[in-house]
Amino acid sequence: MQKLIATMDGRKAAMLQDAAAWGPEALLFRPAPTTWCALDVIDHLSKVESEIALSVQANAATPRAVPPRDKVMAIVVYSAMYAPTRIKAPAGAATTLPRTPASLEEASGTWSAARQLVTETITALEEKQVRGGVFQHPVSGWMSAAGTLRFLDAHLAHHAFQWKRLRALALKQA
Repeated sequence: MQKLIATMDGRKAAMLQDAAAWGPEALLFRPAPTTWCALDVIDHLSKVESEIALSVQANAATPRAVPPRDKVMAIVVYSAMYAPTRIKAPAGAATTLPRTPASLEEASGTWSAARQLVTETITALEEKQVRGGVFQHPVSGWMSAAGTLRFLDAHLAHHAFQWKRLRALALKQA
């Protein structure tokens, strides 16, 4: 699991380093009024990580069995997230919709706190908790600790595609 955390940390660092070169106007650029700006993407990523960490904490005391159906559906979800296709967030994810942060520094700080919470929560799990279902994804069902990290990495990779599209448009406008 440490390898997945390190991969996620690398993706996060690359995105934040890239964002630092954009400039404030580009970070707030929206291709259309209802679309997200770069700061919204970062805010969403931090909210997802924080909410999932809190869910894992709540479920860790009584980890669930992860049925075969959920394992198969998780693979479907990971595969979709690692692809560059646009995917609408599930209805249960409304609380993770972004609120545009005031600055990159604010967004970065919030994301760092969320990542720390994920890392501390997952690494503190005992063996029984690691194997059992500790997060229930709204589409795929129960995921183990490793499955949860795989989802978070796939989610971040998915938004990296959005980031690249947004970057091309934002920097062209700047």
